[in-house]
Amino acid sequence: MERKIPFEIEAPMDSFYFERNLMQLQKAGEQIANGKVVTKTLEELERLADES
Repeated sequence: MERKIPFEIEAPMDSFYFERNLMQLQKAGEQIANGKVVTKTLEELERLADES
């Protein structure tokens, strides 16, 4: 009679959008904008992993 589903459909909150994560993403964006970024190739990272 009401032409609707008789229950609600919900999905859990995606943890990607938690405030703490969003703050870290903003901080990372600021670091990138200020040129405070270190880049390594996969080979360099593997070498560092082998050294430890």
